Amino acid sequence: MAILTGIDPGTHSIKIVQGQMAGPLFRLLRAVEIFVEPEGDPEVDILQKLQTELPALKLKKGVSRLGVSGRELMIRYTHVPPVPIWRLKMLMDFEVADMASSSGEELIADYNLLHSFVDDGDETVLVALVKRWFLESRLRALGASGIDVQATTPNCISLFNSFAAFGAIEDEEYTFLLDVGDQNLEMAIQKDGELLFARNLSGGGAAFTQAIVDAWGVGIPKARELKHEYGNVTPRGRATYASSEEEKVAMALMGVAGQLSGMVQSTINFARNQSGVRDLEIGRVLISGGGASLKGLDAYLEQNLNLPVQRFVPDAGLDLSALPPDEADVFEADASAFACALGLARMSEDAQAFHIDLVPEAVKKKRRFLQRDLYMILSGVAALVLLVLVFFDLRSEATAAEQARSQARRKERTAQAQRRRFDDRMEEARQIQNKVNELAWASRGGTYLLRAQALVQKNAPASMWVRSIRVSSKPLTPPGQADQGKKKQVEKVVVEVQGEIRQLGEGVTSTYNAFVESLRSGADAPRVETTRRPDDAGGTFEILIDFTGWPESKTEGEEGDL
Repeated sequence: MAILTGIDPGTHSIKIVQGQMAGPLFRLLRAVEIFVEPEGDPEVDILQKLQTELPALKLKKGVSRLGVSGRELMIRYTHVPPVPIWRLKMLMDFEVADMASSSGEELIADYNLLHSFVDDGDETVLVALVKRWFLESRLRALGASGIDVQATTPNCISLFNSFAAFGAIEDEEYTFLLDVGDQNLEMAIQKDGELLFARNLSGGGAAFTQAIVDAWGVGIPKARELKHEYGNVTPRGRATYASSEEEKVAMALMGVAGQLSGMVQSTINFARNQSGVRDLEIGRVLISGGGASLKGLDAYLEQNLNLPVQRFVPDAGLDLSALPPDEADVFEADASAFACALGLARMSEDAQAFHIDLVPEAVKKKRRFLQRDLYMILSGVAALVLLVLVFFDLRSEATAAEQARSQARRKERTAQAQRRRFDDRMEEARQIQNKVNELAWASRGGTYLLRAQALVQKNAPASMWVRSIRVSSKPLTPPGQADQGKKKQVEKVVVEVQGEIRQLGEGVTSTYNAFVESLRSGADAPRVETTRRPDDAGGTFEILIDFTGWPESKTEGEEGDL
């Protein structure tokens, strides 16, 4: 089985996992955390760590996937009508080109259709875009460390894939996933294992650290130390503080926790508008990431959001038996911090995963060459070598064999051409027959209407007024089968005639009967059925005129053929 690697480069630490599929289980082989501790530009520090620390880990070669987050990543949604794949690609290429023109930078993009939870006729497309310079600099750093990255995926997407693979999915529940990193928040909403919404926002553990810096007037390293030692955002009234320092740190952190709660609520509202699911009600909020380990954060969010909030610990379908003991200790100490890295690794061999693959165009061309063009070239070379060997080894038989093969191929091509012509003619005949049937069906009603109009006009007495003549489709029972009920009824095209007899004195019934009998007389006379008779003193009548009649017997295939 392939070795699957997921790399989640955060500004505070880089999480790396390696594993392989063992049936339905994901066997974890490595779980590594590389601390960054940025002193200047965080991106420069991350790139340096990737180049200096990774080679010493001696990771196995395999399929690697990189996570991406931050300001250089954009997640957009667009709504399109149902269109073919080629048409959708054209629309998305135009959309990406427009975004790149607006941003003024080269972008690398990918998209995927979201599952539709509302039947509004449109499809929702999630579009992910990342700045080219940002992605390529990370890929170069990883390449220098001996890691060839096959694809890059936004961390908010990998968070959803991690939950779908390693979490507990509740039926019919909208679950809000929140991964709190050092400087970024990854958010996703799922239902029944389908992604509804994903988003990336700035914020996270660094905001809590900065709050302590502002309140205490200390540097970032000291503030981070105070946060880890005294950090506590348990809601007021429920919190107990061991010291005045812990209380002071807690007061500094409460405001940031409130901002985080507001971001979650605004994201839920945004997801309602974006997805069209107006009745979207979150069942649970699951938090993960290193920043989610802040004491009392789950209780604070639960109180402010009025929703159950739990820690997402990826454990379902995960086998830790092959992990080295020291790495097992790191992983089990805070498994939720590895949620995005696990999702990145697992999705490379998961056909059910939601895929967004951000890959530079040069890499795509190289892979197409290796996967398709190079294969074709090598196949051609092998065929040529084989032909040369056959030519020299079997020279005496080559001519006869070639002639026999050429003749067989000509016959085969001739047979194939004849078959294609036959199939084309059959298809043309089928289409013509369908058109004829459609025209016959569409035109028969007009013919019946004209015949009925002429017949009524010819035979109606002077005291009869015709109000309407119209064509309609009626379920009728064949003669002699009235006891069979509706199951023997046949849908037929008939003409409905409505009118009125205005006649003084007696004779209304005889006048009407004479009219009906005149309609039934003569060659090719229709079948006439009275559905409403006039009163003896005159009044309204209704009749059905059926020109198709009833044959003496019908086969099953002719049933209902009017």
